[in-house]
Amino acid sequence: MVNESDRIRPDGYYGVSKAFGEALGSYYDDYHGVSSIHLRIGWVISDDDPSFSPFALSLWLSHRDTAQAVSKAIDAPDSLRYAVTYVTSDNQWKIFSIDRAREVLGYAPEDGAGGEWEDRDPPLRDR
Repeated sequence: MVNESDRIRPDGYYGVSKAFGEALGSYYDDYHGVSSIHLRIGWVISDDDPSFSPFALSLWLSHRDTAQAVSKAIDAPDSLRYAVTYVTSDNQWKIFSIDRAREVLGYAPEDGAGGEWEDRDPPLRDR
């Protein structure tokens, strides 16, 4: 599984901008004492149903787990100055490790996608 110590591999300008944001957060912690927690979130799907493809099943982050992760990041202890964590639901077909989010944020996903899927288009909003 991919984890936070693996080399970042942006596949476009959006990913590059996210990597820049993580680096900027590190800078602000080191030189200005401003903490930052960076969540590398999975796929939050508008209808909260990832069962339209195996790809969606592996990356899904439920609405409920999204709210929990954001809340945990906001309420992180002052001792946690800087962190980068992957956040998905507890999916059967994981590709990202959420161990660090569990460890440093106390993230405990309540949802998880199984392995069953139906070949159909994602919701219009998510295409």
